[in-house]
Amino acid sequence: MTWHPEVLKQINENNYQAVINFYEQLLEENPENINDYFYLGLAYLLAGKEEEAQTTWFLVIAESEESESENLQQKLLSILEEEAIREEEADHKTTAWLIRNHGREIKPENINNLLKLILLEIELGYYHPIKLDEWQITEILGQQLKNSFTEEYILELLDKILEFENQRSIEFAQVCLNLVSRSEQIKVFFINKLNNIKNRLHPNYVADLAKMYLSYEPENEHLAYGTFWEYYYISLFDKSLEIATTYKANAQDLVSKFLWNGHLLFAYQMIGNWFELEKTIQNHRNLLEEIIKNNAKVTQKYVGDALITMANTFHYFQDNPQENHYLQQEIAKIFQDYHNTNYQKLLPRNNNPNRKLKIGYIASTFKSHSVGWLARWIFQHHDREQFEIIGYCPRVKENPMTNQWFRAQCDQFYYLGNTLKTILEQIEKDEIDILVELDSFTYNLTGVVMAHKPAPIQVTWLGSDASSLPTIDYYIADNYVLPENAQEYYSEKIWRLPNTYLAIDGFEIGIPSISKSSLGIPDDAIIYFNLQNGLKVHPDNLKLQLEIVKAVPHSYFMRKAAGDRQIIEKFTFEIADQVGLAHDRILIIDRAKDEPTHRANLQVADVVFDTYPYNGATTTLETLWVGTPMVTKVGEQFSARNSYGFMINAGITEGIAYNDQEYFDWGVRLGQDANLRKEISWKLKQSRQTSPLWNGKKFTREMEQAYRQMWELYLKNNP
Repeated sequence: MTWHPEVLKQINENNYQAVINFYEQLLEENPENINDYFYLGLAYLLAGKEEEAQTTWFLVIAESEESESENLQQKLLSILEEEAIREEEADHKTTAWLIRNHGREIKPENINNLLKLILLEIELGYYHPIKLDEWQITEILGQQLKNSFTEEYILELLDKILEFENQRSIEFAQVCLNLVSRSEQIKVFFINKLNNIKNRLHPNYVADLAKMYLSYEPENEHLAYGTFWEYYYISLFDKSLEIATTYKANAQDLVSKFLWNGHLLFAYQMIGNWFELEKTIQNHRNLLEEIIKNNAKVTQKYVGDALITMANTFHYFQDNPQENHYLQQEIAKIFQDYHNTNYQKLLPRNNNPNRKLKIGYIASTFKSHSVGWLARWIFQHHDREQFEIIGYCPRVKENPMTNQWFRAQCDQFYYLGNTLKTILEQIEKDEIDILVELDSFTYNLTGVVMAHKPAPIQVTWLGSDASSLPTIDYYIADNYVLPENAQEYYSEKIWRLPNTYLAIDGFEIGIPSISKSSLGIPDDAIIYFNLQNGLKVHPDNLKLQLEIVKAVPHSYFMRKAAGDRQIIEKFTFEIADQVGLAHDRILIIDRAKDEPTHRANLQVADVVFDTYPYNGATTTLETLWVGTPMVTKVGEQFSARNSYGFMINAGITEGIAYNDQEYFDWGVRLGQDANLRKEISWKLKQSRQTSPLWNGKKFTREMEQAYRQMWELYLKNNP
């Protein structure tokens, strides 16, 4: 079926009235030719007379015998399909969309027409995923037989529809996957699509799409690993936990079991589920010891890439730096052996000891992140006559904070995504003299970069404890944050700065979002505030804090719901029951909307409880900056000495404890002695003028002097 030959010229010239006249004349002469009515209606439609078109078609079909109605409808749909294709080929998308929309009204269940209509809607900017529901497309598509559509056509659909962030898009993709056989082409498409949208679309949508695809390809553990972290970074820890539980149960070798057990730990810690953590950490240690004993090897790339992040979990559970660093070093060996057993030792590119040095900083935290808020000051104060500063930022999308505080302060700054080759090539091209990393063992890609040794001198600073990679030359510390004997168990050379390993110029403070009245407690009540997430709130330390609250009349314990609120409440109340503290003296508050508000809320507290064996760092500095007294317990490992070092540098010894009894005594005393709290607050505010902790410029000069000395030593050892 096609247009009458005599009207083709008028059709091509869009002279639809002439076409209408022709078919009306034709039907006067021969009213029995049903197809001519259909073409007349189509001519009306093309001329913009939709009501006349619908009336013409309806009358023909309505006046036919019931047995003929279906056949006539099918003839009409064939004519409309043919014309829609002709219009599409002529790039008349709006007209094709109009025709297909009328075809949908005639036969709503015609899936081929519906799918083509959706593609047109996307191209024309009309589409919204709600159409998938309104037109029942996903439901109708799900009723089709497998292999009803070609793989190429399905992928074309998915490529366009998955650009729209909506659960309906994911459900549509699930149905599409059921209609095609598993193939390498499908696998490549989905991996590429996920990589393409992960930095453009919402992380929750990307993670949900990846999880859906995992049901199609459950053996893809690399994808499962990536999906775990997509959920983790947006604080959907319950979904991370679900993935880790599944893949740990199915892991086939020791190293994979260790990796997934580590991810279970991450999820349990962030949720605050200490009910499960004790046995999980013991299992983690047992698996690692078995790996060491059996000299187990990495068999999958994603496992090799991720291993370095498994080193940091022990620090949250025990203050035993000798054992922790031993375990950490064993992990680092496996990681290093997998990635680059024979990394090349770089020779000096220019052995002039006084030339301008190229300092590269690499971190995934050059953004609104606890490390980012602290690292920004060294970028402000670098002597650009003596040092060329280059920043490398994997994973982070371009954003205002990164641009303002880091990119604008560098001679060169790169957003480099997640491609190892690109990062290494850029660092080597820039001929970096000293590469300083701020991620330590908290982000695997940075660890992989450092394992390849792209710079002659490599340094770890600020982000966390040292990673124990043999390619790291120095670890920045001071005389407080590490004990005198620390070099005995560190593989890196500890470089101690003269005052503090970190200094800042201050923080932005907003308006509090809470008050004693909004919390429903008296104005003269005492608030003890534990502001850490579930990762750091060890049950032994929490019990000690609640014992202090019980001992101080008219006091309350406040904690942030950073994790799973129900689990945090249950865990906190259970510890409270052990010490006999009433639940109505416990306040679980929501997280603040942003960092300035969070810092302002610290001023509402009377005393801040630091955590042990993993102290606060950024949170401690924030607490000291706003002038709120703090209680901390000094340990042996880096993560148990941050608050101690910062308080000493701020000129404060009140609140520093060396055992649980002293922690208890300081907590009670600070809660009961309002004058002492005022004195501490005054001293802290005065320290802003004198303390090395609040002098970012002086600290930067000390770091620069360290860089010069590192370079001189390097030249001396590599003549």
